Amino acid sequence: MALAWTPSARLKQVALERAQPLAASLELTYRCNWRCVFCYNPRHHDRRGLSGAEWAAVLDDLRALGSLYVALTGGEPLTHPEFLDIARGARERAFALRILTNGALVTDALADEIAGLRPLAVELSLHGATAETHDRATATPGSFDAMLRGLDRLLGRGVGVVLKTPLTRLNEGEVEGMRRIAGERGVPWRLDPVLTPRDDGDPGPLAFRSSPESVERMFRDLKALGQLPQEERTAGGTNCGLGRTTIAVDPEGNVFPCLQWRRAPL
Repeated sequence: MALAWTPSARLKQVALERAQPLAASLELTYRCNWRCVFCYNPRHHDRRGLSGAEWAAVLDDLRALGSLYVALTGGEPLTHPEFLDIARGARERAFALRILTNGALVTDALADEIAGLRPLAVELSLHGATAETHDRATATPGSFDAMLRGLDRLLGRGVGVVLKTPLTRLNEGEVEGMRRIAGERGVPWRLDPVLTPRDDGDPGPLAFRSSPESVERMFRDLKALGQLPQEERTAGGTNCGLGRTTIAVDPEGNVFPCLQWRRAPL
């Protein structure tokens, strides 16, 4: 089963010409049960979060704009009290759905509900190959074991899962171990060397950047596996769909070009 949604070249080009947001990331909440030391969110609470009805209105707007796929993220989206209603609303409107979660809150009952949504993929966070490293990264004792339990519950119900890892100085020595965790479960694993400052400008997360040697080794491994991104770029072409084929909405309903572009709304 394909786990990554990739628009055709023609569809992408038409969307760029029309400034049509094919993909939307919805940050349902800033609340989170983990405290990852390199998280880009500056806070773990909502000043005034949108209700399920308000998120339903956002979904209606996205459908009118011609969006095709929606990612529910956070914070930890499962902490939103109306998460399931919002997720069902996305599927009822025929959006392809991705859920970005740390997995620790996935109970048997919730795994049943998520399986019923038939999401394109559920993306879970893996921050180390051992509980010691993972729990240090999340500043939450027991988070490693809780994530693995959530992962296995989803896999047991046939849900398409992707594991993803920010490469940091904490876990750069456990790359093979994390690859093994994914391989043993037969799920894709994505490694990302990019850390960013917090959305309020705090550069604290950058202290956890991985070494240049580890980043170089990561790209060498990807090249050997034939997994380096391949895209033809031409002079005057568009390198990114930021604000044209992508859109992001934060927990208070502010709209941004993408999750990493935090300028005050006009």
